[in-house]
Amino acid sequence: MTHIQEKQSGPPEVMLGLVKAKKAQKRLGFIVVEGVDEDVMFHSSYVRGGDAAYDALEPGDAVVFIPYRTGKGLQAIGVSKLEEQEQ
Repeated sequence: MTHIQEKQSGPPEVMLGLVKAKKAQKRLGFIVVEGVDEDVMFHSSYVRGGDAAYDALEPGDAVVFIPYRTGKGLQAIGVSKLEEQEQ
């Protein structure tokens, strides 16, 4: 589950990670994924549930997301917090 595709050729790969940190003033966040050597960056506009869902994310929260590689490294879209019963 650590393979990152640069181009989509089928269904998107979903990954699980933990929120490492947020930079609220820039509306950015970072996710750590076991077995992946770099952090995955996300913007609040790619969090399912909008700004309220972004604001509710805390370091250590488990999230699922779709990763993609850009010139700036790994980024995430479709970021969604896992509720305790889902973990």
